[in-house]
Amino acid sequence: MPEWVTAILEWIRLHPAMAGLTIALVAFLEGLALVGIVVPGIVILFGFGALVGLGVLDLATVWIWCSAGAILGDGLSFWLGHHFKSHIRDVWPFTRFRDLLRRGEEFFRRHGLKSVLIGRFVGPIRPIMPVVAGMMNMRLRRYLPANVLAGVLWSPVYMLPGIVFGASIELAKAVAWRLALLICVLAVLVWGLSWGVRGAYRYLAPHASRFLTSVLRWSQRHPLLGRFTRPLVDPQQPESGTLALFAVLLLLAAWGLVSLLIAVPLEGGSLPIDRAAAAAVGELRTPWADQAMDFLLRFGSLPVLLPAAALVLAWLLWRRRRLAAYHWLAALAIGFALAAVIGYLLSLSRTPVDGESARLLPIMDPVMSVVGYGFFAILAARELPRRRRVWPYVVATLLVALSAFAALYFDAYRMSDLMIGISLGVLWITILGIAYRRHSRRSFWVVPPATLMFGAAGVLAVVTAGGIAGPAAVTQAPGPVQVIAAEEWWGSAWTAAAERPINVQLAGELEPLLAALEQTGWEKPPLADWRTALEMMQPAPTPRTLPVLPAAFHNRPETAVLNRWDPAVPEGQWVLRVWATPVVLDDGRPLWVAELAWHELRRLLYFFQYWHQPPPTRGPDTALPNLAGYRTRQLGSMTLIEKI
Repeated sequence: MPEWVTAILEWIRLHPAMAGLTIALVAFLEGLALVGIVVPGIVILFGFGALVGLGVLDLATVWIWCSAGAILGDGLSFWLGHHFKSHIRDVWPFTRFRDLLRRGEEFFRRHGLKSVLIGRFVGPIRPIMPVVAGMMNMRLRRYLPANVLAGVLWSPVYMLPGIVFGASIELAKAVAWRLALLICVLAVLVWGLSWGVRGAYRYLAPHASRFLTSVLRWSQRHPLLGRFTRPLVDPQQPESGTLALFAVLLLLAAWGLVSLLIAVPLEGGSLPIDRAAAAAVGELRTPWADQAMDFLLRFGSLPVLLPAAALVLAWLLWRRRRLAAYHWLAALAIGFALAAVIGYLLSLSRTPVDGESARLLPIMDPVMSVVGYGFFAILAARELPRRRRVWPYVVATLLVALSAFAALYFDAYRMSDLMIGISLGVLWITILGIAYRRHSRRSFWVVPPATLMFGAAGVLAVVTAGGIAGPAAVTQAPGPVQVIAAEEWWGSAWTAAAERPINVQLAGELEPLLAALEQTGWEKPPLADWRTALEMMQPAPTPRTLPVLPAAFHNRPETAVLNRWDPAVPEGQWVLRVWATPVVLDDGRPLWVAELAWHELRRLLYFFQYWHQPPPTRGPDTALPNLAGYRTRQLGSMTLIEKI
């Protein structure tokens, strides 16, 4: 943090009364007639809210000062309007804002007393509503309660974004930038794909007839080929526009699939884009996002897709929509078979890298996610009005893309595998979609199967989270890339990048060591996730039930976490975090690094408690006991532990 920022924060901490007067002055000017247009009060209040979130300022104090300033500013504006009445239009600077006064009067006539409360939160009329209330002869005994209520409610609302921002900085710390970057990447991905799919659909659909006419003329010059293309590209068919789009998509998917199937074997099963994508997405890994990304990953897995698809098939058969049901069954069955065959052939050409084992079906999940969501979009779009037909394709695209991105996030698939799987899936559903759209005439109600498909997928994604290739996959270190002599390590320790204050190194199997620590009073604490987050928001939580916040080392979450309580300090505990490393000793023992640190209970905004790691003030020498069967050595601030 820059020194000047630290100096400002320290001054505010040492002079809370002056900070309160400053907040009141800003709120007063924000509520003063017309002055609020010029004063950037919202930006300043955001900054004060951030200081509250960081714990520099007290929420109650800031709330009181801010509310008082807002009430006084609005009260003075009300007096000006009540004193000058309608003549205020001729008083400078109101002469330049007559149109704003007119709109404020119209708003007041429609809403009466409510306009005082509503106007405090509505930007365009906020600086003028108190003046208008005075102009319109509102009685003080009616105006005053509404003004006080509006000022009290307005203060926390406008500071809340800053409070959340400051609290997020305090909580996230080292992983905040990764989490923020990941959120930005996902937001850009969702927006870009939504915009791209809608834009492509709206551009190509109006030009479909011209494309079809060109294809029809070309096919007429080839009698043999024309026998197959004329039924498909007849511009008189009502489905001709959609069929043309499918034809274009079919050509693109076929070209992409063939290109990849040629390139991958030639490169030994791994393309340069695989390494580039793994390195780029790997920089976004953070334990704060693991569970959310695991949830997205589930949407593309067979344990989620197949049960949801079975429910849709059962509904179609129950409603006697046999043509749709048969095409739906064919999409899934043949898609599975294609993924199995192509995946097996692809696995034969792949050379495992970095200790990776070749997967038998490396493209199964990408293919089936495209087939499941993509062909369901084809079924659903057929039943929707023309202006809404693009949305099933948008939803399907987002689910497939987000699931594929989550697979890259957990390094569960190579980029080339995903591209091949998606291309194969698109190729198959466009062929089947053309056949279905040419013959389907009987419609059905879209809402029930859509509810079954996406409702079941969402529930199953939650239930199956943590399986296949979820967060457990990222707790494992990559294959060994460094071997060091045991005596060399014992004499000088292993030097890792100083991303965290690592002060313990462990040599040997981890589970026996953890069991030995648990016998001496160490415990496994509850870890922070969406289930335990509510415990952190209780007004008077039990310290032992509060979860320990996650931490990362080289983008990876902890392999194990233990804590130990100090009877003399009920609101403090020792926390031992252990991470895997890509290092083994020459005798085959794996090397683990750990951080042993003191944590204190910290309260934020009166209703949020969490375990905070302050700057080290207590040495860890008394926290780690002497373990039977292990020997310990101290090298400066580093403690080495190995089994005898």
